[in-house]
Amino acid sequence: MPTPQQHFGSTPEPVDMFDALPQQQQSAQVQPMQQPLAAQPAASPMPTISPEPLMNQGEMNIPTTPPRKKKKIILLCVLLVVCMLIGVGAYAGYSFYYSPQRVAKKTIENFLQIKTVAYAVDITPEFVADQPSFMPVLGHGLSGIRATIAGHSDMRDQDNPRGTADVSLYMSDSRGGEEIYSFETKSIDHSLYLNISRGPSFPSFPSDKVENQWIELNTQKLAETFPLPRNIKNKLENVKQSKLTNEQKQQLKNAFVQHPFISLGQRVGAEDIHGVKTNHYTTTVDKEVLKAFLQTVQSILNNGIVSSEKIDEFLQDFDHASAVQFDVWIGKKDYQLYQWKLVVPIDTQSFKSLSVTGQLWDHNVSVDIAAPEDAVPLDEFIQTAFGIDINALTKESTPTPEVENVNDDDVTVSEETTTTNGDRDSDADGLSDEDEQQYGTDPKNLDSDSDGYTDWEEVEYGYNPMGAGALPASDE
Repeated sequence: MPTPQQHFGSTPEPVDMFDALPQQQQSAQVQPMQQPLAAQPAASPMPTISPEPLMNQGEMNIPTTPPRKKKKIILLCVLLVVCMLIGVGAYAGYSFYYSPQRVAKKTIENFLQIKTVAYAVDITPEFVADQPSFMPVLGHGLSGIRATIAGHSDMRDQDNPRGTADVSLYMSDSRGGEEIYSFETKSIDHSLYLNISRGPSFPSFPSDKVENQWIELNTQKLAETFPLPRNIKNKLENVKQSKLTNEQKQQLKNAFVQHPFISLGQRVGAEDIHGVKTNHYTTTVDKEVLKAFLQTVQSILNNGIVSSEKIDEFLQDFDHASAVQFDVWIGKKDYQLYQWKLVVPIDTQSFKSLSVTGQLWDHNVSVDIAAPEDAVPLDEFIQTAFGIDINALTKESTPTPEVENVNDDDVTVSEETTTTNGDRDSDADGLSDEDEQQYGTDPKNLDSDSDGYTDWEEVEYGYNPMGAGALPASDE
């Protein structure tokens, strides 16, 4: 190799650096391209200031995830799976808990347990066109009518239920005329109390004497003051004798629960009613379940009022009511009925439809319904307001012959009774003894088949007085 003096003292010629290397090193420079990396001699240690190489003896060093980070990823995956399971379970539970079938069942059960409740009802018919007015103040045709009823019901004592009702009737004509009637009632034990707050606007109506005055109508006293016709009185007595027992009432409740003929349809929204969150549902009626329910009612009552023929007739009429709309609003938490709306199409010349909306609230909240302290008996009120002495009128009237010992098979008459044609009528039911013989009925029993209707009533309206069904054609 030349000395430094020689090197710097002359101008060097261009030298190929590859050629300048010894032959052994040249071959070493070419060899790596022809041989695998594994055959290459070990590399010399790199200076400590250089970064650590990614290649070490022909193998790649791939960065690995620290163990702590792996645990976090696994834990996150587990949490996601748990959340998914909880979500699916919550949805399944919600679907079951708020399923229409379960909601309907619990609502029916709760409805049958109601003892006290506040209520409001709105009845609004829709007219086809203005109707002839039957009120003098509405002389331009009746264009609208609406009735509202609101009050409380107390059924804690089933033998003597109590209730209140505020009733208002609104009527209007096509030119803006309006007539409003309103009154309040209370029903307590055997008395009905009436207070007319706004009566007719007739000039001859004594509003100053009638309005804002509580009137007491005692049903027992009225029966004594105004004797009912014999057939009506006996019919009421039959109804009284056929009063449902507690066992029958419970059987009817059970039948209503076991035959849920009203099914909830789609949930169409949610609303707040009297401060309670409710769900709004449409409803459908299962005709077969309804028929089974009516047949069960028939077997429980067993008094002929609900006959198989009447059930079939009702179901036939029901087929024509397919367009009836019935929606309900049920509390989300307590499953109580808070509102219902019924819309019935009416295909007549006068009306298009009838809409009835009802609300219930304060379920089973204690209520005190007391008789008004300043109530005046009906006879005193009529004497004061109209100058008519009812007691004097009833004393002057001819007494009606009474039927004594009205039983199923034995009827005796205190006086000779006849029909309007003068024929003998031993049981005073309106049918002569001769007619009774023709129809095969008992001339000494005004209700031969004990169905709650007198023999005359059934014959008059085309029913068989000796059993269920229509009057045979041969007897008409």
